[in-house]
Amino acid sequence: MDIVEDKLILTEDNATMTLSKDRVKDSKEYDDMSILYLSAVSAYIIPKRYLNDQNITDIRAILK
Repeated sequence: MDIVEDKLILTEDNATMTLSKDRVKDSKEYDDMSILYLSAVSAYIIPKRYLNDQNITDIRAILK
């Protein structure tokens, strides 16, 4: 995962997706994960074990 300005760039094995702040309808943060809701039926679950402290801080700043 990379963070550029107000966008999250999510990279998986076979795909890369750019998620801008305006697509996130809601977000929740828990001790072990962050959830970014794109709609009532679509969300990205980001386990915090894959993030460093700076990534977590950047995600919080984008979603404020």
